[in-house]
Amino acid sequence: SRMTPNAISPGKTVEVTLFGGKLDWPLQVWSSLPGKIELVAPKDPKQNDRVQCKITLDAAVPIGVGGIAVGNKAGASDVLLIMVDDMTTVADNGKNHSWQEAQAVNLPSAIDGVCEGKEFDYYKVAVKKGQRLSVEVVAARLNSKMDPVLRILDTSGQEAMAVDDDPGLGADCRLGLTASEDTEYLIEVGDNKYLAGNRYRLRLGDFPLVTTPYPLGGRLGSTAEYKFAGFVTEGLQPLLVKIPSSVNSDRLPVAVKYPDGKSSAMAVMALSDLPEETEIEPNDDRPQATKVTIPCALNGYLQKQEDQDYFQFAAG
Repeated sequence: SRMTPNAISPGKTVEVTLFGGKLDWPLQVWSSLPGKIELVAPKDPKQNDRVQCKITLDAAVPIGVGGIAVGNKAGASDVLLIMVDDMTTVADNGKNHSWQEAQAVNLPSAIDGVCEGKEFDYYKVAVKKGQRLSVEVVAARLNSKMDPVLRILDTSGQEAMAVDDDPGLGADCRLGLTASEDTEYLIEVGDNKYLAGNRYRLRLGDFPLVTTPYPLGGRLGSTAEYKFAGFVTEGLQPLLVKIPSSVNSDRLPVAVKYPDGKSSAMAVMALSDLPEETEIEPNDDRPQATKVTIPCALNGYLQKQEDQDYFQFAAG
């Protein structure tokens, strides 16, 4: 039903506790993430509500979301979504329900929290003049029922920025700013439906606010250069991505950070065995249509209101 911590780090061995029911031994654990999973036998063989394991991922695994499932002779569990993250994980202290009692957190960090319904959670971070601060709530992407709302406040409790749903993420939300002076900011996290008991992961760092790579997809076994679109992507360098020849799904997580960044953003690209074709501007009307050869996967970018892209191909 849940795990703690809610994320594992590339290139490290992380001890994870999985909670649920009917976890009777012998057990097996499966994950969509490449790496090694070592189960730890319980001290009390009658305890069947949790299982501990050690998960070791290769350092090259990008941040993103993967799945884990547990099975025994009774059957297999549903897939539990977990995050791969390059940030240090911090636990919500449970005593931070007013801005005066905000929990101090170092940057970059990610907090595993639980929504308390009508009581919101508050965190405090110190920044230097010119420092980039990005804030992101990961909840729906981990299959949490929480619908987060997010605010950045100054030290007097006055609102500096606020956001609810994000057009690129759905129910999850994010925002960012660059500090105009040495100061502290308060981060407020809550559920816009005031539901209690739902879990979230709050990421605080200097990562870009990326929605998608562009092109949006890649061909299996290929290597290509990708740019990124999103809320805050200025200064990002194109990324050369080597796509495996075979994967477990039709999606591939991609991690991206600023050249001097300490924390990464996550994006996802689509995968197929088709050649990738990209629009060539201008292609806003039929005479200027981009010529392509099918079968292929087409990538376009609607850059302005009422933009239309045209493609031309030979049909047999």
